[in-house]
Amino acid sequence: MEDFMTYYIVNNALTSINAFTMRETFANFVETFFNPDSSMVNSILEKVNWEEWIYVVGLDPTGTLNFTTDGSTQAQNLANAYIALNGTASPPNASLYYHGYTSNLKVCFHDVLQ
Repeated sequence: MEDFMTYYIVNNALTSINAFTMRETFANFVETFFNPDSSMVNSILEKVNWEEWIYVVGLDPTGTLNFTTDGSTQAQNLANAYIALNGTASPPNASLYYHGYTSNLKVCFHDVLQ
């Protein structure tokens, strides 16, 4: 993975990138790294489900990446506490939203409310 990341950064430095660039760079890396064994190249490239990795909503298809943090769990719990109170009151730790949450944690909070 480190070899690919180095290859990716070197080849795309100071450029605009998108999903197509990522896919093309990965294919070029595999072809360069495993050349001339084209059977290995084809085998590797066939295993990557780009549609699922890039266009399907949710966690990564392998289920190995986890971006949950203590803060994001706390923000989700605060939102659930508001929902449980059905708009009649604020939970005791409501001030965390204003005094302890970064913009990312506020997004986690609002995502649960939606």
